[in-house]
Amino acid sequence: MGLKEQMKFKDVNLQLKNDGLVSILMNSNQLFLIDANIFIPPDRSKENKNIKPVDFEFYRKYWIEPFIDTFKPIGIHDAVYREFESNNIKALIKNRKNDIPPSIYIYKYLYYLTKNDKNTNPSWGEFIEKMNGLYCEEINMD
Repeated sequence: MGLKEQMKFKDVNLQLKNDGLVSILMNSNQLFLIDANIFIPPDRSKENKNIKPVDFEFYRKYWIEPFIDTFKPIGIHDAVYREFESNNIKALIKNRKNDIPPSIYIYKYLYYLTKNDKNTNPSWGEFIEKMNGLYCEEINMD
């Protein structure tokens, strides 16, 4: 079996656009919500002793900072922020949170209500209170 047969190009449809990616590229002012894995340098040293972990400063300079500068504003849920064990990552996020305008926002709630949502549902405060109750234990962990 040759290389061409091994590759599965038949499974990739290049005729259709990825609407999410197009939206991000066309509207650079929208909030880009991300998960913790974007900030964590890859480390495959446990799978293969010949592969060294990626140094945080290298990763910050060549991946995290360009990523933030390209896709800001970045949104991170508070529970995701608390997943970080590295003080380097937390310091980076805190510093970028203090950019003017902020490059990173940390959100407490998993649900965000737009102005239209608030007008449509005047009892939005009850909704937020219920969500806070659902996630209270998770949110108050330190």
